[in-house]
Amino acid sequence: MARPKKIKEAEQPRVETITEATAQEIPFSLRRELEEIAKNSGRVIDFTLPIEELEKICNRANNPPDSWRTRWQNR
Repeated sequence: MARPKKIKEAEQPRVETITEATAQEIPFSLRRELEEIAKNSGRVIDFTLPIEELEKICNRANNPPDSWRTRWQNR
């Protein structure tokens, strides 16, 4: 019986992570909502985009659009 082929790092999908410098610039509620969107949808979100663009992503994913702003307060 043959062994399964090893997957090289170059063949694996690349997932971006939040760097500490980027995480400090993004407000907590925005960062947390983007993480939830990425987890639930499987999307890869570029956290280096301007904050206005990141807010648009959150607004498109929620109904009503600004409901995500208060979701992560007091946590």
